[in-house]
Amino acid sequence: MNNFPKISPEDQPPLKYTFFPPRGVDAVHSGRDPHAVVRDDPLGLLFPTARQLGVFFFVFPLLVYLCSLSWGPFPGLPVHVLLSHLKLEAAPPPLDMLWGWVVRVADRLPGLSISGWLGLFSAVCGAASISLLSQLTLRVGYLIRNEPGPDAFIREARARRLSATVAGFFCTFCIPFWIASTRSLPASFHIFLLLITAWWFSQYQHHGRKRHLFLLCLFYGVGITEFATFIVYFPLAFFLIFREIYCWRAGRDWKTYVIVFGAFALGLSLYFLNAWLLYRRGVVYQIYPTRWAALMDILLNQWQLITIVRYAAGFPAIMFISLVPWLLLFVMTSRSPWFYEWGQITVRLMVIGGLLATLYNATFAPWNLLGMGYFMVTPYLLLAVCLGYTTGEFWILGEVQILMDRNRFMRVRRYLSSSFALLILVAVVVSGPFNWDAANGREERILQNAANEILEATQSRPLIFSSGLMDDMLRITLRERGAPGIVITLPRISSPLYLKHMGQYFTDESLRIPLQQGNFSAFMDNLMMSEWGPAATSIIDIPDMFREYGYLIPDGFLYRMETEPGQVDMVALMKAQQPFWERMQYHVKHPVPRDNPIHLYEDLLRLMVSKVANNLGVILMGEEKELAALEAFRAAWQIYPDNVSAMLNLRELARTHTLPEDEKLQTAWTKREQVLHGERWALAIRYGYVWNASEWVRRGYVWVLSGTPLTEEAARRKQPSAQTGEAWGKAEAWTQKMDQMYLVWGIPLPDENQFRQQMIQNERDTGALMALCRHALRRQDPAGAEAYLQEAMTQGQAESQILFDRAMIAYAWGNTEDALAQLRELANTHSGDPRVWVALVNLTEPDDPLNAQAIKTLQTHRNASLATHLALASIFFSREQYEEAQKELDQAIRMDATNLQAWELMMKVAQMSGNARLAKS
Repeated sequence: MNNFPKISPEDQPPLKYTFFPPRGVDAVHSGRDPHAVVRDDPLGLLFPTARQLGVFFFVFPLLVYLCSLSWGPFPGLPVHVLLSHLKLEAAPPPLDMLWGWVVRVADRLPGLSISGWLGLFSAVCGAASISLLSQLTLRVGYLIRNEPGPDAFIREARARRLSATVAGFFCTFCIPFWIASTRSLPASFHIFLLLITAWWFSQYQHHGRKRHLFLLCLFYGVGITEFATFIVYFPLAFFLIFREIYCWRAGRDWKTYVIVFGAFALGLSLYFLNAWLLYRRGVVYQIYPTRWAALMDILLNQWQLITIVRYAAGFPAIMFISLVPWLLLFVMTSRSPWFYEWGQITVRLMVIGGLLATLYNATFAPWNLLGMGYFMVTPYLLLAVCLGYTTGEFWILGEVQILMDRNRFMRVRRYLSSSFALLILVAVVVSGPFNWDAANGREERILQNAANEILEATQSRPLIFSSGLMDDMLRITLRERGAPGIVITLPRISSPLYLKHMGQYFTDESLRIPLQQGNFSAFMDNLMMSEWGPAATSIIDIPDMFREYGYLIPDGFLYRMETEPGQVDMVALMKAQQPFWERMQYHVKHPVPRDNPIHLYEDLLRLMVSKVANNLGVILMGEEKELAALEAFRAAWQIYPDNVSAMLNLRELARTHTLPEDEKLQTAWTKREQVLHGERWALAIRYGYVWNASEWVRRGYVWVLSGTPLTEEAARRKQPSAQTGEAWGKAEAWTQKMDQMYLVWGIPLPDENQFRQQMIQNERDTGALMALCRHALRRQDPAGAEAYLQEAMTQGQAESQILFDRAMIAYAWGNTEDALAQLRELANTHSGDPRVWVALVNLTEPDDPLNAQAIKTLQTHRNASLATHLALASIFFSREQYEEAQKELDQAIRMDATNLQAWELMMKVAQMSGNARLAKS
């Protein structure tokens, strides 16, 4: 019989409560805090050890990432960030300064391209981060029950290993971290910096050594200057650091505070170095007046990065998924997993379901909600730890307990718990092949090949004007190849800073000076008037902007400019492009997986090529080469089956030709027409030009007019030699007369694209429809104007508000008498509308009594506008009534002294009247 010594209660030390229990106390029978450190490993050196897990979760993720690495520039955010740190952008980047040093070092390394070196660096940082995460998760212990069995500690140690394994695989295969580790992005470097800081915290938590505390505070200070997430977690980090200082009873040592605040200040001093470097880079363009302004810009950008996410779609869902599992498992739980009840198990089952759904990129997953627009990786680290920890809890629940497992149901429950924990591991591992398509970076070769083809086609035309899709890819490819070439991003020409930056690439003063002054129009005029300008120019995706300068030849991805028509055999050009079109059609049959970020760029690339092919077909139709045009339209539709303009052009040709794909085309059109909404009001911009759009208008498709080229301004601004001088003069006179009657002459007008954009946003915008009607009248297209008018009435435009427009449409048709009859009636019913009286002045003879009445009415009108005075001045000038014209111009200049039209007309009045004093003034 065993004899145990008696223990007197008086011999036991009194229990003292402390909010922060001191280190060194690990009372097993009193229960172990799950937040406490795990010092002794019951499994010792048995496989797998902590070191073996760390090595495995470095080597395995590195192999995965190398197999899916983007060795070339990846479009979008990766290549844009890369360009900004290579000093190829006008404004220096205020963020990611440490990573910027890595970029500049990689730029000098031989062998791989800079994109390849940075992708490799990201892969190494990602693998190292996962290794650190597994080691940190391995240190998160479970609360041992009060009366542990002989296998409890071994079970708990195995649970921690399972937890670390699940967390490591989760982090390896989650899409955002996978993408961050296979692209030239700073995200994996930032996560490594965050986890190495957490590692030093864990080391101090384990050992309480001052060097670990110093490294912790130093890395945290450096992290704040580099990664905004450090700022988000600063209050929590401050609490935890001083909690550990208190637990190690180091708070009374003044050296501790010197280490904490000194190391932290040393890390934060990088702010001043970064601000100084940022200020130096901005000196050229005078971006920052002082170094303090540069520092404030860094802080402001970090703060915006933190706060802007709250405007993202699904922000509450993101915060819920990121925080609730962590709070449930690590903050609100204080019970041992050995004693979980059904309620606690049910909650954990719900958490596991949500975490696995997030791993498989469910609808509410942060990556699915934000994508590359706001690259968020840190929440997935929290989710990885949560899933790993919960898996370990189910493994613990599966421990066989002889005394408690009294029936078969309890034993089955234990077996199912262990099996479920292993199934979670299997589900996480299976997510790797499932997420491969979404994370694979090798698909970037599609855009890389396109960039190479464009540069090959522009060797003799090194000046590329682009819409923005391929700009960054072209610029980084030009730099890596060391090839000459300049890429101008047209959507950015409104930025004076961007134009000043582009000016440094030109040596010709006639081109460099206008750019430095922010005058892009003068730059274009000087470029196109030079001998070499048109021949050196290539245009990608925005042809309408360049119609006034020459004739555009669609060729592959781009448009070439020619100064004279008929210099290119368009049929031969079409035949030469057929092998290229066949290569592009391959991407329709074998597309990039939809979940991959490159899918959007591949889709836009096919659309861009489809537009070029479609526009080539329209040119061929203009030359009456119908069979060649048919091949171009067919290729445009096959390259991008949703191209509305190509479908309309094929259907128009099907009326006169028998097409083998007619039935298939009709079916596709029926489906496409049902889902067409606002985009149909921008056909020329989005899908290309429509041949014979007026026929579609007669069939009730007024929106097809948006597929006609915007040639009005181009035709008017071209030199008269491009047309017959008489026709050019008549068109100019007609436009001026219409502008006068609508009281907009001398006032800058928005082009049709602006009103079409309004129609895209709201198809019932009657104001935009009436503006399009007036634009159609300006280019002498009464059929189009009438179609827009009818559509406006269909959408609810009041009849009383379109009476004047009806009169103008009648005049445009040539029914002057009908127009005058309508205007006379309007003079009685709408006598306060000055447009009616200006129209009567223009349409009646000078000796007509109604003409004199109209002029008198306008001169005595109380609220005469600037346009009214300009219109009257122009009429008086045409009648050689120079004194009356001068009076009207005087009033116009008083209203707007900067109006160029008024001053030009005043100069003409002075010259024709012989008033030298007026001309001099």
